[in-house]
Amino acid sequence: MSMPLRSFLTTRTHTVFAIAHDLADQRGDAEVTPAHVILAMLRERLNVAAQLLVFHRGIPREVLERDFTAQLPPARRPRRAALARQWSASDERMLEQAVIEARELGTEFHSDEHLVLAFLRDPTTALAQVLARYGVHYDDFRKDIQRVYHLEPHAPPDRELPNGPAA
Repeated sequence: MSMPLRSFLTTRTHTVFAIAHDLADQRGDAEVTPAHVILAMLRERLNVAAQLLVFHRGIPREVLERDFTAQLPPARRPRRAALARQWSASDERMLEQAVIEARELGTEFHSDEHLVLAFLRDPTTALAQVLARYGVHYDDFRKDIQRVYHLEPHAPPDRELPNGPAA
């Protein structure tokens, strides 16, 4: 089930929050926490944040899933999913922090990588400490994001094409 649409929030981030809510429902958790959101990013797989953590940083997905699952409260009886998803107070707090990170990066959209930056901003949080064990810190992750945003397409190598040389 999807989340209500919000302007400036990417489609992928809507999907990640829907997955996070599903995970919380399946576990019987009272609210969605940053650990639910990061686990949802890892499960969604295609968002920039997961790509940076797993592929760029080389941290195995299953290791991150294990460590972030350990940050969740003990599982209880699954709860029935709501007929229509709504943004919760905890979602709103996370999104407010992500908006700040997005603005500081100069982006008009708000996405998963901004959420991870928000989670990393306070190095004393459990999630920031988990990522720090793998060498992921706020400043470095922010630089990784900036590199992604400013990548220039590489010019294709000169080669012969059927209609003559490449331009």
